[in-house]
Amino acid sequence: MFGTKATWIRTVKGSHFTTAIAAGAKEDENITGLSSRGPEFKIARIIIVSTEQKAWEVQFYGSDLFATGDADTEKYLGSKIFAEGDGQRVGGAGLYKYDSGNLNMYYKDFDASGELHISLANRSATAKTVDAGGYLTVLVEVQG
Repeated sequence: MFGTKATWIRTVKGSHFTTAIAAGAKEDENITGLSSRGPEFKIARIIIVSTEQKAWEVQFYGSDLFATGDADTEKYLGSKIFAEGDGQRVGGAGLYKYDSGNLNMYYKDFDASGELHISLANRSATAKTVDAGGYLTVLVEVQG
């Protein structure tokens, strides 16, 4: 980790992932902040801070097209799944924190947009709450 330049790319509560995400559904977001990194790098860590304790899956795509349904055009690059119980609060109060620990996931910005293309899937049995009741942020550490 030391010696490799790391940058944190962060979503913004109230701007990203604001809809109610039904059980088994996902929301796509294009997060800016990669323009100076170049098109290829490593995703080293993912942190979610959430008002709700849910089972999340953070999916990464290499273009704005996300899940196209066509194996020739879809640029799915990988994902990290968090179990509901992975979300922890200090002293039983406050926001739920999820931490992937060290990852070694390759990312390529195929459409050269300078964006991180993230889908957040709800793997819980109940829907994510809309707006303030379901606010969360996703932080992604990128290296290379």
